[in-house]
Amino acid sequence: SLIIFMQAAFRHAVTTLPETLQPRKFSHAVQAEDRAGCSRHAPGNSVVACRRGARDARPSALRGVLVASAILASASSQMVKTFSAAQMRMLHAEMDADDDELVTLAEASKFVRNLRTIVMLEPSLPIIKSIDANKDGFLSLDEFESDLRHLKMEEARKEGLVRRFASFDADADGRLSPQEALPLFNLMFPFWKLDANKDGALSIKEFKAIAAPKLEGASAEEVAASAKEARTIFAALDTDGDARLDATEHYEYESGVYAGLAALTKLFELADADADGQLSADEMVESRKHPQFGNSAAFHHSYDWMTKIERALAAEQARRKKSEL
Repeated sequence: SLIIFMQAAFRHAVTTLPETLQPRKFSHAVQAEDRAGCSRHAPGNSVVACRRGARDARPSALRGVLVASAILASASSQMVKTFSAAQMRMLHAEMDADDDELVTLAEASKFVRNLRTIVMLEPSLPIIKSIDANKDGFLSLDEFESDLRHLKMEEARKEGLVRRFASFDADADGRLSPQEALPLFNLMFPFWKLDANKDGALSIKEFKAIAAPKLEGASAEEVAASAKEARTIFAALDTDGDARLDATEHYEYESGVYAGLAALTKLFELADADADGQLSADEMVESRKHPQFGNSAAFHHSYDWMTKIERALAAEQARRKKSEL
């Protein structure tokens, strides 16, 4: 099946990811469940005991994590009821990087960024693997140029991509890691389609085109509201303030990082009862009762994050059972 193919492709490439990118607790939660009985089906178990057992575990190579496809259903009262306290505690544990039982916005933001990076790597890792001639898990300029020769693309565009290659090399080591390659792929595909005048940057007008299909037949008020929201998002993405978005700035939007961080901010707004800038597990559990939670971005994204975690755990458990046969 396609899922089995993707898993096989990911296992080689993902082992090159640095420790900081690998989800710290996705696979160790399975080990913790085996050792400490920490399961969402047993909400009475100690979350602290779960963490204690998890500290000694080591993350796997994301074998099961990348099986998770984004499934984000619409909010309903029934979904709020099934979004359990145990699930919220598990989400809190995933975000709590230093295991101090409090989640800061910085910790939670790192969780969101890492999770969105993993999601974006899903379709990209097989591509990188096919280009990676020396199988070192990285993309060199020579490998990239060699692959471009086989693409049906204008020569001028190919030359432009080659010139831009180094701009994505954040650590200046002369090659692109899988995560460094993601904004480059964004430049080659989604960004290129939006860049109407092909000048290598998106204007606010070009950025607004993202919403155009959904605004067909919309009222004047809806169009105006969409335009206002687009300007707000554009300004937030435009980190250098030049009134244009380059491919790296646009990638923050394309990857879902921007939307995830906005939802996270809302979650903190709803859940931080003592206004100390940190969330306890109890505060996250209680946030489900907030009247604004059920229809908020905080709910939608929390549900999505939880779905990915649980699917990753299920895939890891299935892999373990298979390996034991």
